[in-house]
Amino acid sequence: MVEVTDSAGLLASLEEEAANNRVEGKYQTAENLYRQALSLATQTFGPRAMETVTVLNNLGVLYKYMGRFPDAWRLYRSALFIIKAIRGPASVELATLYHNLGGLDHARGKYGRAEVFARRSAAIREEALGPDDPVVAADIAALAAILDARGKREEAESLYLRAVAVLESVLGPQHYELAVQFNNLAALYHAKGESEKAEPLYLRALSIKETVLDAKHPEIAMTLNNLAVLYRSQGRLVEAEQLYQRAIVIFTEGLGKSHPNVLSCLDNYARLLKSLTVQYTLREMIVYPGSVQDSHELIQFFRREAGALRALRRVVISKQKTVVLDVNGDGIEFPSLTYGCTALEELLRELGVIFTPQNLHNPNATASGIKEFEVSARWTWGHDRVM
Repeated sequence: MVEVTDSAGLLASLEEEAANNRVEGKYQTAENLYRQALSLATQTFGPRAMETVTVLNNLGVLYKYMGRFPDAWRLYRSALFIIKAIRGPASVELATLYHNLGGLDHARGKYGRAEVFARRSAAIREEALGPDDPVVAADIAALAAILDARGKREEAESLYLRAVAVLESVLGPQHYELAVQFNNLAALYHAKGESEKAEPLYLRALSIKETVLDAKHPEIAMTLNNLAVLYRSQGRLVEAEQLYQRAIVIFTEGLGKSHPNVLSCLDNYARLLKSLTVQYTLREMIVYPGSVQDSHELIQFFRREAGALRALRRVVISKQKTVVLDVNGDGIEFPSLTYGCTALEELLRELGVIFTPQNLHNPNATASGIKEFEVSARWTWGHDRVM
């Protein structure tokens, strides 16, 4: 650490070192440094000073990355109240807090409140900086991530494309912020079933992150996981397995075994292994008696009978039939519903399964002729904003 004698210089030095460790994924070291900085800022400048607000926000960002959501919420809210009192309702610092609160609620699944925060942040900053500023573009992209999570995908896509155009023009083609938005836009296309658009964006995001970040940074693992989810949905199971294995090593080393991202990635990998090795033993099976040519009747039958099952987890398609399974292995069997049937696409859409028709109807895409689909975790959002 650079030697300094005055409190302001020491505070700046602590924050810089903490930020560097956070960027490198060394979260425990960063926390210790931020705690020292917060103590120094409070003692020197007072609990309601801008210097203290800055550290509160930046420590909140770190806690969000560490999966300590309640701690991050507490710090963000403390900083928000102070900013409103000393800077007013339209400051860019307030926009930063709204941005970060939106990101935190997005991570916690509280999408309605997240959208409110993100729209406030984008409006304040666009008014202050104009529509073509890269910081505004990052706010717009953060709002898009929330809209994606809420199913408002057309607006989300439009905002992502706008943000990417600004970021690439201003920051260049190899900037980290651009990689974040390529990852998010790819996740959106994946959710829409447009895998052919998603894959090149995931690969470009991964290439940039591997260039500008440390090889063991958790952000790299995030895109590895998302690309693995895409490959799994395409039946490219071996490629997905290799990506999950890389992601798990990076995630576990950087975040620890209890972080939500680590747990989600491990769960995704476990499901993949089951699809590679496990034969399902079905206990309770409801059998569809009708014609698979009648899509309407098939969907109505599914809706009537699905209430008898617990949480649905996977769909298994073979050359003879399709089976929808719940968490207990019970399910609904559709004899003769297989590749080439229009009703198969309707059923998958009803279940919210991500697929592309050209890949779905190719039984030779897997050695066994069996395909399995499920809902898996994928992650969007940018990065939270430090002050």
